[in-house]
Amino acid sequence: MKPAATRWVILAGGLSPYTLELWERVASQPGQKVALFHIRRAPRTDFEHEKGQMIARRVRVTEIRGAAQAARVALRPTAMIPDVLVCYGHSPVYNLASSILAQLQRKARCVAYASDANGIAKLAEPPRAMTEIVLLARRAVIGRTFDVAFTLGLSNSIAHGLSGIGKLVPIPLLGVPEDVAPTEAAPSALERRIAELQPPVIAAVARLSPEKNLASLVRAWRSARGTGTHGSLVLVGEGPERSMLDSLAAGEPSIQFLGAVPYWQMGPLFRRFDALVLPSLVEPWGIVVTEALCHGIPVLASSQVGSATSLAAEAPGAVMIVDADERMLEFGLAAFLAQIEKHKEAARQAAPRIRGMYGMQSIADRLVQFGISVRDLRRAGDAPADGVTTC
Repeated sequence: MKPAATRWVILAGGLSPYTLELWERVASQPGQKVALFHIRRAPRTDFEHEKGQMIARRVRVTEIRGAAQAARVALRPTAMIPDVLVCYGHSPVYNLASSILAQLQRKARCVAYASDANGIAKLAEPPRAMTEIVLLARRAVIGRTFDVAFTLGLSNSIAHGLSGIGKLVPIPLLGVPEDVAPTEAAPSALERRIAELQPPVIAAVARLSPEKNLASLVRAWRSARGTGTHGSLVLVGEGPERSMLDSLAAGEPSIQFLGAVPYWQMGPLFRRFDALVLPSLVEPWGIVVTEALCHGIPVLASSQVGSATSLAAEAPGAVMIVDADERMLEFGLAAFLAQIEKHKEAARQAAPRIRGMYGMQSIADRLVQFGISVRDLRRAGDAPADGVTTC
């Protein structure tokens, strides 16, 4: 008899190429069925381009507007009743997830639920919000009796905040491509441009928008340069603050703008950077920090960047945390670059461990095994409440 498939339903308020690729990798493995519902609150001009470039070959992607339409689509008889329900994003997603879980109460003994830290903050009040995915059974979401509860996350702070409401399963749902090895391909024009800059080259890879705090970074960089700091600052990205940042950087040749770079072209650029800086005022997770550490690149980040604060212990010496205000950024830049070789060596040492935790194929493989465990428990009828073995 052919083994039953594991059925995943993904509710996504935002949809990045990395999200699509992770679930494409899950769906490419035998016995995995993935349906992804992209629940939009506003039109997105780039989604069709991302989807076309990215792949929804095996993942069934449905774009819908608002929670009301999502409820009609997701709960049609033709939609899958999931073994695992995964949620990324805003409140309409979580409201719909609760509705689906309530309906599943009559149909399943064991369902796993995934949400980011914003979604569980009301339940567990973790020390700080991080967009690290957490897997919970319905008991942790809507308070109903349930056989088995699962918690998915890597952060010690989240694990502490969730103690007592689930079984910890250490798998993140945010991964990065594993392509970190140098290639024989000729350097691109952007790589050649970076190679010509004065080292060390510190890069800010972010949307040029107010919450990224890049104006403070540019001013802090100029001040640090005035007190003897050497090197180059590269801003990678586009956004509404581009003109303002151009004006702030005018007359300072050590500041360069590279514009927007597609994610699949970032690997070679990371290998040209000496460090990453992310001074955000608000950054629940920040996948670019994970990318940098996977490439062995040290990170200077504000205390508001969830991935930096979470992974500092996993990459000792490779991550420096500073306050987000301009003066502290100036001091932080000077201190960080004064010890750049030490930070780079720490990042190189930590890179294999971070890749093992956040490499996309590794995450996909672990998710598949976890999904099989949930599926088997759900269909067993009498799932034990304790002693559950997952992956």
